Amino acid sequence: TEGGEQVEYPSREADLEKRGKTEEIIFTREPILHKTKQEAEEWYAEPGHAEMVGLISPSWLGVPMIVGERVLGVIAVVDLDQEHAYDVLHKDILASMASQAAIALDNARLYKELEEKVVKLEKAQNRIAETEAALTRSLIASDFVHRMNNLAGTIPIWVRLIKEELNRDEFYNQDVLMLLNDIESDTNSLLRAAEKLNDTPIEQEVDVASVLQSMLRQIKIQYRGRIRVIDDISSQLHKIVALPQSLISALSSIVTNGVEAITCKGDGTLEVRANNTTDGFGNKWINLTFKDNGPGIKEENISKIFQPFFSTKDSGRGYGLWRAKTVINDLGGSIKVETQLGEGTCFEVRLPVMDKEE
Repeated sequence: TEGGEQVEYPSREADLEKRGKTEEIIFTREPILHKTKQEAEEWYAEPGHAEMVGLISPSWLGVPMIVGERVLGVIAVVDLDQEHAYDVLHKDILASMASQAAIALDNARLYKELEEKVVKLEKAQNRIAETEAALTRSLIASDFVHRMNNLAGTIPIWVRLIKEELNRDEFYNQDVLMLLNDIESDTNSLLRAAEKLNDTPIEQEVDVASVLQSMLRQIKIQYRGRIRVIDDISSQLHKIVALPQSLISALSSIVTNGVEAITCKGDGTLEVRANNTTDGFGNKWINLTFKDNGPGIKEENISKIFQPFFSTKDSGRGYGLWRAKTVINDLGGSIKVETQLGEGTCFEVRLPVMDKEE
């Protein structure tokens, strides 16, 4: 502060070869008191010292802010008009103030670090819960496959036996044989689909732009005249390394949510936008927005829409958005929602761009 007003000084890199008073205090951990301009000039004349601001003041006092072995900063007072403005008593008082300030600053830092650790711990606990849920789903899937093979696996055998018996009968109905063929084919498809639940999925590069464009083409055809689709998808959109079917399912759930919100009103507009961004650390991201002009979400439901088994639709299972959030979070991304009753809803998705090794 100068004259009671707060002022800003430009930052500069420290020079430990030619140290100003601030560097000297940080380097030596000792206060500096110059009662007169001559004392200051003599100090600057010593080897390794240099004036960095450009003015040599008549009175200058600076003390270090120390906590343990660390110097957090320097508190200095300067009188630009008169000499002998400060003495040893002032130095002791300022040193005591600096010590208290340093402790307060360090406590604030520790508190902030504690808050960050609590947030990280909560995220870790959520991950553990999600992992346990995933394990439970995996066990359920394995049990389902086992039961499916035991129960449905005999159907093709019985179908073949019945067909053999029918072939011996010259009066059998050809339509019955066709139905049996359909049963056999559908059962085999069902068994193959169940077996895939036990397969270990492989992460691959997913062309998100192509996935979105394919979804929107289907909507334009299926809801022609009812839903107006606005898409702004970058032709240079990065690809995402993910489990293809999981990511496609997640994006489809968000798009479907918007479509259902619009159709419950009758007709409307769905906007889908996608572009590349880079954060301050050089990390690449894809930003996606899905906006509909449906009825919006009630305030009491906003915190629930990503929970499993919650749905405002009579026929809804409450699975889609929960699964979408789980997939996006597992990729290191994020999803958030903004909504206004009577105006519509906007989902914002952020996905990190990484190669397979990362």
